[in-house]
Amino acid sequence: MLKSMITLTYSEPLFANYAFYVALITLKLISMSALTSVVRLINMTFANEEDAAQFNKRINLKDPLVERIRRAHLNDLENIPAFWIIGFLYTLSYPSVFIATMCFRVYTVSRFIHTISYLFGIGRSRGMSYIVGLVVLIFMTLNVIVALI
Repeated sequence: MLKSMITLTYSEPLFANYAFYVALITLKLISMSALTSVVRLINMTFANEEDAAQFNKRINLKDPLVERIRRAHLNDLENIPAFWIIGFLYTLSYPSVFIATMCFRVYTVSRFIHTISYLFGIGRSRGMSYIVGLVVLIFMTLNVIVALI
């Protein structure tokens, strides 16, 4: 069966929704890097000699808050690129616009909850939000595979 060509423009609702949630989650990812830098500066805990030297400080890699933010950022770096890739491929699999949008929305919200939970040390919601995001990624991945079979 021939399907109509997929249009990758913002006027196409599915792609526009994908682009919106990718932009939102990318902004969150970028903000984590900025947050790390701001907290390092506020706490005067520097990771590089040249930065520490500007304030007559020594390198300090042990600040608990900076390390918590860094770990949350690293977790995003490990998980969000999979969403960018599989989400794009999922848009090419002719999914329902409603279901796809819900996948994008739920994944994005789960990553925001995960980060907030990570920053404030709320273990249970951090774990649950990770699992929710993982289930969404698996669902979209399986749909891509099925579309290719």
